[in-house]
Amino acid sequence: MEKQHFEILLENMDSKFNLLLEGFSTLDKKIDDFRGELKEDISLLDVKITALSKRVSSVETNLNARIDSVETNLNAKIDSVEANLSNRLDAVHSELIDHRNNSEMHKVPRKRQIRKAA
Repeated sequence: MEKQHFEILLENMDSKFNLLLEGFSTLDKKIDDFRGELKEDISLLDVKITALSKRVSSVETNLNARIDSVETNLNAKIDSVEANLSNRLDAVHSELIDHRNNSEMHKVPRKRQIRKAA
């Protein structure tokens, strides 16, 4: 009976080991599947990040070009306004000088008032 009992015990252990091995096999397959999905997701993210990086670089380049263009236009306008204002100030200055010279030429001498001695 001892031999029969031992054989039953071994069969029971053998079936439990088989169940354990099946569980490990299933777990191993799930890990491999998950790893494959993760690799695909990472590859897709790499592609998207690369595309996004290119778009950001393109936007940066366009913005820099537009900013440079705006700066150039503003500098040109400021220079134009400055030159125009300077010309007008010079013209007003010249007109004031002419007016002053003209006024001095037409100055009527004042009569001197003689103080009467009291």
